[in-house]
Amino acid sequence: MKNKLNIISVISLVLGIVIFLSACGGPAGKIVKNTHATYYYEDVVEEDADEQGLDTLSDNTKTRLSAQIEKLKKQYPKEMPLYAADEESFAYTVVFPEKASNELSAAVKTFRSNAQRGLNAEVNVVFDSTQAESKSELLIGKTNRKLSSDLLEKIKSNRKNCADDFMLYSKEGKIVIIADTDDATIKALNWFAETFCESERTWTYLRDGYEFLYAPRYDLPSILISDNTLFDYSVVTPRYAEYVYGRAVDDYIDTVRNDLHYSMSRDEERFVNSDREILIGNLSRSESASVVPAENEYIIRTVGNKLVVKGYDSVCLYYAVKKLQSM
Repeated sequence: MKNKLNIISVISLVLGIVIFLSACGGPAGKIVKNTHATYYYEDVVEEDADEQGLDTLSDNTKTRLSAQIEKLKKQYPKEMPLYAADEESFAYTVVFPEKASNELSAAVKTFRSNAQRGLNAEVNVVFDSTQAESKSELLIGKTNRKLSSDLLEKIKSNRKNCADDFMLYSKEGKIVIIADTDDATIKALNWFAETFCESERTWTYLRDGYEFLYAPRYDLPSILISDNTLFDYSVVTPRYAEYVYGRAVDDYIDTVRNDLHYSMSRDEERFVNSDREILIGNLSRSESASVVPAENEYIIRTVGNKLVVKGYDSVCLYYAVKKLQSM
């Protein structure tokens, strides 16, 4: 049931990656080395090139893709198996978190249907907590498997603003699709399905030992708090934050996520006390206590390495957080 990897198959894989990166705003024209993985970025080529050969591409593109193809074939000579011993079932149990969001759960369900149709194989899907770890698994999202957490750490250690980054890993019977956010995980899962699961032939594009970290390049402003990057900070609020300003805090965190691609955490003061915090409201921290707004006033002030955001009352604090958001 396997097809041998040929030059046209790898062209399709490279073109698929190129088109995907272009659509997602990734950089083009470079192959960037990293301690954890290799980012494959190619100049954008003709997206409507068919799979019959290289004739539709320019001479420069033919040369570049041919070199890339040979490099990939030498680097990853072994295919990942497709079928189990019965030659009817998918070789991997699909595992995802039991506490997955509705959006991720729906994406996994869609993936199962598409993979069964494209690969002509029965796909078994289970929660991570209901089945012991097996030798051959396809892990989606933040499962309880150590490999999932290890690869997530690779993503996070690469850069702090990794909300849109994801990793694909395939080695020795394990396939992992992992990201720090559900949005990025779903994007990665859809790309995996479109690239590798459309047919038995496209599955041969997936190679044993393949590790791909997608990290789009951004032109972001430098935002500092006491000479520290904003990406080192979390938001800290009182245990019982009022809805009036709590809503504004959530809006601020969403803005940081959407505009700066950083998943800023929101914590209650009783659970954390770190060197890099944005303190919102009346907290027991000494930095917060040192800032006292006047009547109908709010203050946004750095105290040491921390940023203190306080208001005379809840309404003033709401406007303080909205001001922070606009800043």
